[in-house]
Amino acid sequence: DNLKLVLGIPIQTELRLVDMLEMPRASEAPEPFEVAVRTALDRRPDVEQARVGILLEQTNLDATRALRFPSISAVGNFSYIGNVPENRVFAQGVEGDPFTFTRQENDYFSDAYWGANITVGFSLQWNLFDGFQRAQQIAQRKIAVERAQIQAEQLQQQVRFEVDAALRTLRTASRQVATQRQNLRRAEVNYEHARRRFDEGVISAFEERQANDLFDQSKLGYLQ
Repeated sequence: DNLKLVLGIPIQTELRLVDMLEMPRASEAPEPFEVAVRTALDRRPDVEQARVGILLEQTNLDATRALRFPSISAVGNFSYIGNVPENRVFAQGVEGDPFTFTRQENDYFSDAYWGANITVGFSLQWNLFDGFQRAQQIAQRKIAVERAQIQAEQLQQQVRFEVDAALRTLRTASRQVATQRQNLRRAEVNYEHARRRFDEGVISAFEERQANDLFDQSKLGYLQ
């Protein structure tokens, strides 16, 4: 379970050893160790949080640097403005007869009452002097980026240390299991030998029970 926590994988995940675990050397680390480290670096949320922290600080630095450049903004507005009278009735002469007129009425949305209104504007802002505040802010942002990078590197070294410690513990447990398995096999052979000798009348019942107790203790030790 400790190895699972270090690697950042669910506790309920079943692990199965497919190769021998060797001690990492300074010049050449064995593959199982490096695979475990890569798995931990890819899965652990604290490592991912450290990566995001670096990106965030770098973004803040870029945003602070961008304040040195001018900013241009544009605004556009398009609308219709109407002036519609209550009485939209008018007289219109008949073509060819100057003395005859007809009664006409414009629609409410007639072009005679409505007109387009277009407004366009531009704005330029450029802070030419800020009392060197921007330079100080950029320096602070650079320090924050470097601090985040150092923390991420330290975390990676800590992960390697924790993985190595977990693998050491796993190797020790594996050796203990192998030793207990050997002890169990010896105790089983000893008990079978003692039982045959008891059946032949060579040893007493007390000696046969001692071999049986030793066999039971070996089985208990192996199960633990």
